Amino acid sequence: MISLISMLYIYLLGFFIILMSYQIYKISKHTILFKLKNYIPFILVLSLLLLEIYATINKIDFIVFWLLKDISILIILCWIGEKIFKRGAIK
Repeated sequence: MISLISMLYIYLLGFFIILMSYQIYKISKHTILFKLKNYIPFILVLSLLLLEIYATINKIDFIVFWLLKDISILIILCWIGEKIFKRGAIK
């Protein structure tokens, strides 16, 4: 059974996926989303560490935990790839 914390984390991942899919660097510089875009990997890593601590203490379903971890790593790698591509290192 998926716990409430896992569900909240899934929603957080979905929020970041939506932000990245709409290319948030095109959003106006005066919005909070523009300021948030540089911190997406750090927020994901911090929330993933908190989820890992929670999973260890409460012994949640580790299949769900590994799925969330893999999705988080994929989002971070996509973010890094986007930064490299924008700088022109890969054309």
